[in-house]
Amino acid sequence: MAPSSSSAYAPIFGSSGLPSAVYSRRLSFFPWSTFMGLFDLKQGSTVISLFALFNKIAGVYGILAVFSGGTFAQVSLYAYSILSIGALLWGLRGISDEDPRVVLRYSHFFAFDHLLSSFWTFFFAYSTFSAPHKGERPPLALHQQGLMDLIENLELQYEIPGKVQHHSPITGEARVHGAQEVWNFEKGFAATVLIAGWLLKIFFALTLYSYALHLRHNTVSSSLRYSLDASSCTNKARVTCVIFSTHHYHLRNHHKPACTTFYCNLTEQLQTMT
Repeated sequence: MAPSSSSAYAPIFGSSGLPSAVYSRRLSFFPWSTFMGLFDLKQGSTVISLFALFNKIAGVYGILAVFSGGTFAQVSLYAYSILSIGALLWGLRGISDEDPRVVLRYSHFFAFDHLLSSFWTFFFAYSTFSAPHKGERPPLALHQQGLMDLIENLELQYEIPGKVQHHSPITGEARVHGAQEVWNFEKGFAATVLIAGWLLKIFFALTLYSYALHLRHNTVSSSLRYSLDASSCTNKARVTCVIFSTHHYHLRNHHKPACTTFYCNLTEQLQTMT
């Protein structure tokens, strides 16, 4: 049979009737129950972690900056991204296993990762926005300059007569004016993307904390579908029960038989009435 109302609300509400999350000593945060109103928290936490993992894996290719004259800030960011891959895999395993301790620690790591990554973000943003933007070519290593010269020569060789000719480099004041015009057009969009991405990652961290808090209080909302054999019901018919666990309690494995019996009995009663 389904849990009683007192036991169902016990994990969430204290003696005063307020959510027990308010009284949490370690985590004073009122969590939400869905991810953007579309998915449950487990699915949302998994998607967030997979996106983060994809972003960190890109550091494997970025570490090649060591061989192309990359700065220390770039190399350190890529190296950290590679080292953090293990933590993300560990967090994904905890999310899949619904382990509240692992998910909570993983949430701490995700928040720390965002804080640490913010220093690199602000550093690169400051470097970009404080640059003079006069159209000057960035300093290139010898092999980089050779590659650029090769590309220029190939473009010249494959020009078709009568078509648009290869561009000629802009110099002097025209180059400075063109560079500043492009920057003035793009800097607003660049700032918007940086701020939106920074805030979005805070939302992701709070989603992970919400999932960890619901796991700890045994109040995860999820939808589970079970196909029940006809032998479990007296009507000898195959019944498919769709069981939605509410935010009052989490549908653990030991709750499945009770809920199954309840829905089979309910189905039998409805069929008898009809």
